Amino acid sequence: KNMLLAQIMTNTCYIIQYFLLGAFTGALTFIVNNLRSTTFYYYSKSRKKPKVLLLLLFSGLAIAMGLTTYTNIFSIIPVISSVITTYGAWQKKAKVFRIAIMTSSFILIFHDLYFGAYTGMLSYTLTFTSTLIGFIKYNFPKKDNELKQDED
Repeated sequence: KNMLLAQIMTNTCYIIQYFLLGAFTGALTFIVNNLRSTTFYYYSKSRKKPKVLLLLLFSGLAIAMGLTTYTNIFSIIPVISSVITTYGAWQKKAKVFRIAIMTSSFILIFHDLYFGAYTGMLSYTLTFTSTLIGFIKYNFPKKDNELKQDED
């Protein structure tokens, strides 16, 4: 739930940045991402899993944005990222969501490099790194013996 709220705030910044840089596929895709994150946030508050129709709807909208604004291979990256993140946010497992965030952040670094979105590159690098740390922390917890040794 908190990761979705953070996404809504950062997506708004990406929308502005991509419009200013002329990366229209990214900007329009991130508008769809904001709609998706907001919708999934309300589902998570009510502890319900979003319907598969919403997964298909938001993935389809991202693909439609990519088709209507296609300019080159780099304009496809936000679409791929959006579909990956949509699946990660749609399902309930935090581990899968973290993998989706790491994957989409990693590929968006190349998109931002191409468009000169250097603050976006920095943000995605930090997102990738912090998500990797969370992934390691929550998926490879220390054993009790190691915790006791660390306290000594």
